Amino acid sequence: MYKFINKIYEEDRVYPTIDIETEINHDLIERARRLANSNVNKRHPWMDMTDLELLKSAGLYKQDIITKEEGITLAGIMLFGYDRTILNVNPYCRTDALLRIDDVDRYDDRDFVETNLLDMYDRLLDFIGKYTKDRFTLNSKNIRVSAISIIARGWC
Repeated sequence: MYKFINKIYEEDRVYPTIDIETEINHDLIERARRLANSNVNKRHPWMDMTDLELLKSAGLYKQDIITKEEGITLAGIMLFGYDRTILNVNPYCRTDALLRIDDVDRYDDRDFVETNLLDMYDRLLDFIGKYTKDRFTLNSKNIRVSAISIIARGWC
């Protein structure tokens, strides 16, 4: 109840012992940088930042208000960490995607995903796409969009 009232969230927990240079996947940070830049008409500010500056601007690298130690947050690790780093700080982070068609007690296909959130999203989207027909769909601007992407994201 204390965490709820004081707005202390687990994903904001600081991990000062995680070395950003060796335990964070900088290719994923670059991927996030490109994704952010592709969704704006002008150059996104992240394009001109170092990886540490990007993490700080996104609130993924903070100072612990009690211990005054600085480090990457759990959210930052979940987004950009190597699988072994994620496993060390959050060993129960996994998604079990199941397809049940013929028998509800057994599954017809399964994807057990244990990785960072960016790759997890892509794998789950692929799993959904494997069993969902991607019919012709237009958005409100009459542009062809993927129905699977809209369903998986929950927004247009």
